[in-house]
Amino acid sequence: PGGGLEGEGFEWGFGSKACQDTGAEGLTYSCSMWCDQVIDFIEQVVGEPVYLTGNSLGGYLSCMVASKRPDLVKGAFLINPTPWWGVGPQRLLPWSGGYPVPWWVRPVTVTWWDSIRNPSTIRSLLGQVYADDARVGEGLVSKIVVPTRQPAAASAFASILCAPGSAVSFDDMLAILAAQKTPVMLCYGKEDPWIRPIWGYRAKRALPEASYFELSPAGHCPHHEVPEPVNLLVRKFVQ
Repeated sequence: PGGGLEGEGFEWGFGSKACQDTGAEGLTYSCSMWCDQVIDFIEQVVGEPVYLTGNSLGGYLSCMVASKRPDLVKGAFLINPTPWWGVGPQRLLPWSGGYPVPWWVRPVTVTWWDSIRNPSTIRSLLGQVYADDARVGEGLVSKIVVPTRQPAAASAFASILCAPGSAVSFDDMLAILAAQKTPVMLCYGKEDPWIRPIWGYRAKRALPEASYFELSPAGHCPHHEVPEPVNLLVRKFVQ
């Protein structure tokens, strides 16, 4: 990978004119936007309440949606949900992630972007968080690399880095789910070096009625590392 700040394949924030033409002016890749997208999808496409299943950030977003719109959620199956989001550069940079991306943000983020989307970096990161790195094949790496080649991917990355976090903490979301009596099943990979089982124990204390399962050997992505038991648990949960 490579890039340069104005090279081919980069559309930083789509440009001011493009933002105006497409209505993207002010668009921010934040967890609040993703939450709203899930809600819109349920309402406009599914048309009825659903069970949500999410891993890592997806688990965090599942909690956001369920706590915000309990009328749309039958239950939440959380796989190694991250207990935090939006606690990085946005606390240091005077930009809240809205398009178009300011010119001065581009050199700050492009080096990091080119490094993190490098196939060798992706392979190394996955190897660290998977209990069995044999599950990290070239097919998985290539699927992750493909979207990073989209023209506006670098601007999306910059927006995500600097977008604000949720106004409601993860702990508060769990408290809301408990108060609402939203059905929840917790599933954690025992060997996850990022979201260690201790976070699962904490979530279980906040959700005493939730079922808790710890799978081993499994790291940060049990649904991919050990799909058979995860699929069994999902079926048990929704039935």
